[in-house]
Amino acid sequence: MDDAFEANYVTITDEDGEEFEMEILDEIELDGEIYYAMVDVEAKDDETEEVVILKVSVEDGEEMLVTPEDDDEAERAFEAFMNRLYEDEEEAADDEAEGE
Repeated sequence: MDDAFEANYVTITDEDGEEFEMEILDEIELDGEIYYAMVDVEAKDDETEEVVILKVSVEDGEEMLVTPEDDDEAERAFEAFMNRLYEDEEEAADDEAEGE
């Protein structure tokens, strides 16, 4: 089976100790940092579903997922994910046009 179509899930615990199962939609490296675009599995079919952007941070030798430090960083990461999404859609459309 193609790994590109397998879902990737992680459980995240917030600062209040509440756990959320998240699906990783995409991963990108930007300015030397790794970012993940994720959605809450329970909210996946909900109209209020939101994409969450988290980045990998290493603290005491342990990898953790944290929110970007400020709105500018979050916006740059979001734009990078959107640019990749649009590039993938354009490539798929080009491939379909070539196949006609």
